[in-house]
Amino acid sequence: MLTFPLPKDYSLPDDEVHIWQTRLDLSCDRIEGLREILSINEQQRADRFNFDRDRKRNIIARGLLRLVVARLSNTSPELLKITSTSHGKPHLLHDVRQPRIEFNISHSGELIYIVIGKSRAVGIDVEKVRNDFPMEMIARGAFSTVEFDELMALDPALQLDSFFTCWTRKEAWFKANGEGLSALLDRCGKSLFGQSLFGQLPMPITLAKLEANPVANWTLLDLQVDTGYKAAVVFEGTDCRVKRWKWPAIGV
Repeated sequence: MLTFPLPKDYSLPDDEVHIWQTRLDLSCDRIEGLREILSINEQQRADRFNFDRDRKRNIIARGLLRLVVARLSNTSPELLKITSTSHGKPHLLHDVRQPRIEFNISHSGELIYIVIGKSRAVGIDVEKVRNDFPMEMIARGAFSTVEFDELMALDPALQLDSFFTCWTRKEAWFKANGEGLSALLDRCGKSLFGQSLFGQLPMPITLAKLEANPVANWTLLDLQVDTGYKAAVVFEGTDCRVKRWKWPAIGV
């Protein structure tokens, strides 16, 4: 089996949220090595994809997730018990005596992102900005009435970029909360976070006492990503530092 080194001193402090980035263009040998550490169910799921590109993307994302979580759990990647919620969000069957490791995956185009935190819900979304879809129709169904009206009021030259800005912010929140984007899309016609989801946000912003979870405070952060992409992350709490990692490291 190929080895996939992570930084020797890698750890996840309680007050940090980590974002791992990798790409689709890994070598065939490396992709096959990642496939070997997946569970039988994960391998079978990857094999069901009709297109090789989608199969590779799934293997890389799930494989890297296993590498990182295994390091944090002090176990072998292939021994991890990872299942999914009813909304399809992967989660780890963990030892109740240990801090809960939470994670979320997103991929689009050539980019694959994973966010990981301890004992705090996390969600991430990355999207390749493209124009080959009915933007207005999708926005009407997926955005609140306030968000849709605000999008349509923008200069047409700004609408596409703004659509993906709003979409990734909403999707990251729904994934963190475990709902999925199909849930609670129009909260009484208001913008999801009680403020505009378009344009530049202070980085990060605090989302206090959201309707879906009146106890926790949440943080929303736009991510700087490759040109032509948009990405956002949401996590529980307001006292975290965000640390970013790339895998594999140059020369590894």
